[in-house]
Amino acid sequence: TTATATGIMQQSDVVPPESKRFPYSKEDWTAIFRCEPGDCDHELTVLEGRVPVELNGTYYLNGPGHMFMEGVFGNPFDGHGYIRAFKLNGSQNACTLKARFVKTEAYEKESKADRFLYKGFGTVLPGGMLRNMMATTRKNVANTCVVEHGGQVLCLWEGGLPHTLNPHTLETDTKKVYDFGGLLSAHTSLIAHTRYDAKNKRLVCLASEGMIQPVWTFFEVDESNSVVRTVKHTLTRYMYVHDFAITDRFYIVLESSMTISMKGLVKNVMGLAAMTTMLQFDGSHPSHVILIPRDGVSQPITVSADVPFFAFHHFNAWDTCDRNVSVISCCYSKFSFGSEFGYQQVTDTLDPERFAHNQSGQKVWLFNIDPVTQKCVRVETDIGGDFPRTHPDMDGQPTRYGYIAQNSNPSVGLPFDQVTKIETAFSPDTHTLITSDTHTNTYT
Repeated sequence: TTATATGIMQQSDVVPPESKRFPYSKEDWTAIFRCEPGDCDHELTVLEGRVPVELNGTYYLNGPGHMFMEGVFGNPFDGHGYIRAFKLNGSQNACTLKARFVKTEAYEKESKADRFLYKGFGTVLPGGMLRNMMATTRKNVANTCVVEHGGQVLCLWEGGLPHTLNPHTLETDTKKVYDFGGLLSAHTSLIAHTRYDAKNKRLVCLASEGMIQPVWTFFEVDESNSVVRTVKHTLTRYMYVHDFAITDRFYIVLESSMTISMKGLVKNVMGLAAMTTMLQFDGSHPSHVILIPRDGVSQPITVSADVPFFAFHHFNAWDTCDRNVSVISCCYSKFSFGSEFGYQQVTDTLDPERFAHNQSGQKVWLFNIDPVTQKCVRVETDIGGDFPRTHPDMDGQPTRYGYIAQNSNPSVGLPFDQVTKIETAFSPDTHTLITSDTHTNTYT
């Protein structure tokens, strides 16, 4: 992927004509996911400009790999975790790349067999109903997030415990999964995203266990990898959570309006559909913002957002000077699982246009919550995109700016071809800082 600095321009200046709505071929998009990466250790060459002198450290990147087998694609949700570590040395204008697969049990078995042995979360296997009925569903692929803390690298995934890697070699710990000193059981799912409390130098995590009355466990880990705080919260029904936010006072979860579909459950059990079909958007009731006090003593606060929505990722949240709570998130007004990254059952092609047509379009929404009156003011912006970021030391603190991956045509979701800087005031403005040229078929 290439990117060039273009200066600061208003978003309206970079909107392409409608003829560039999907400026890529399905073959190009498919090729990204079909490639078979492996172990690598390279010194990279700076082709243009230089590594900023102030930029020193390691950038870790996680994502799915090895998902094309038997002539068809598995859902990228089920691709095996592939970790890349870019070590940057600004004073020497140098960058090295080290990459390894996370040696999960599923990776070692499937890479050796070179065929699908697990159905996973979103995949329908070739070979028909009987094969899918007999296949194992639970497949920890450690492919979603990666975070370094306490001298180790954690590779996280939605449906199980994380795997740990050596930060220097990227070799997977032989113990395979990490349970935080026995805090989490083998049946616990640690959600894919974490937060960082820079004031206290703590990694903040959320684990979930159970389906009928799930129990959430928020816990905080210090620099010596000791769990120094746990707060539990029991729900009355299943709730899908991919990300959460923190402030000095609260852990914050945005309830996505999803329900368990019995029709989808039956189709999955019979081998006719992926596990994702069990999750169905429910627009019959509004979503809620849930504030769980970090002190573990005060009662949780649930505030209606007045409309249904689905939230994957959050920019940030913080306590305001008037004791309210601000939350900035990427939200869909409706969402359907099943076509992520353009996935289609038992085919050799991914088509992101199919994914775009099945969704409402993800936008940046702003929430201002009064915990006392339990009122929520909501602003739905027209800023599209995903994978929002702020400076990690500012998690839970007031931040003026954030960054988001976007398509240069605001009416399009995937594929992303630029990074956009967002001003996170309650009436946001948008400026493009970095873009890649869509004519070169490069993606962010």
